[in-house]
Amino acid sequence: MRELVAMDTLGRHHPARQDLREVFNRPAILFLTVCTRDKKPILANEAVHNTLREAWRAADSWLVGRYVLMPDHLQLFCSPMMDTSTPLIQWVSFWKSHAARNWPSRENAPVWQGTFGTPS
Repeated sequence: MRELVAMDTLGRHHPARQDLREVFNRPAILFLTVCTRDKKPILANEAVHNTLREAWRAADSWLVGRYVLMPDHLQLFCSPMMDTSTPLIQWVSFWKSHAARNWPSRENAPVWQGTFGTPS
């Protein structure tokens, strides 16, 4: 709750986004939060879990580490597989699209909140 209060006092409703800063010969690990469109509680089931894992395997330029799947959002740690990996926004767009195309329940479409203000 303290983070929310601190952000409100700064006039923000969401945490500030920082660009990936690469340091030579050191791994980069990022923490992401990805939300469903309109906060629909559609993620917390086994079929969706399998769909997401398959999408992450297909989007193989980044590795997904630990993650938490909640009804309306997921949080994950990820890291580029190599120095020349796909940019983060392209990687996220790819696996979100892959997962949406293979979504177990078509009535949940659209699935994802847009990235940086654009629907996906």
